[in-house]
Amino acid sequence: MNRYSAMLGAVALVCILGVPCRAENQLSLLVGGVWPRVLLSEAQGGAWTGSLQLAHVFDWRIGMGIGVDFQWNNYVKEVSGNGGYQIASQRRTFVYPIYGILIVDPIPQWMLHPALKGEIGYNSMSYIAGGADPSVSDYYFGLFARVSLEGHLDFSKHVGCLLGGEYQWARMRTGPRGEAPSYYKRKDMSGFGLRAGLQFFM
Repeated sequence: MNRYSAMLGAVALVCILGVPCRAENQLSLLVGGVWPRVLLSEAQGGAWTGSLQLAHVFDWRIGMGIGVDFQWNNYVKEVSGNGGYQIASQRRTFVYPIYGILIVDPIPQWMLHPALKGEIGYNSMSYIAGGADPSVSDYYFGLFARVSLEGHLDFSKHVGCLLGGEYQWARMRTGPRGEAPSYYKRKDMSGFGLRAGLQFFM
């Protein structure tokens, strides 16, 4: 756990100290979907995701910042009988990554232009299962990394929108279960995603 905290602190320090004061501030609000391997393998489909990102961009080409996501999936399986329905299985997954951001925008002078974005940080996840099945409640943690290729459309010098495809790496595990030897669970939340949103320059 300590190595994840140290890594996250180093990312935050670089984002704060490595950016010139004259940089433009960029605020991004994004929504979309991601299809992690573990959810697809368990027939739960994809997860919705929302992102808040704040970066400093200098020369309109290179940006560094920090972001936070909230990803969620609520899977419910119903069965019918006796003239009604019953929840046979319910699984809820909530993911909370926080990460540092590096943005490369090679041709910002174009009204419609591509950008490459890399992110790395710390990830945590709550997994809750219930219904007719035995109840389960687990907490997972691990590293988080994502690379995105985005298309940016600038309405003005202060407002724009974007649409992008991405791939995230997020292989997560629980803490030791307390048995001897200590066992833990794993879930692979890696997968492809799509996001769109608005950008504001300040």
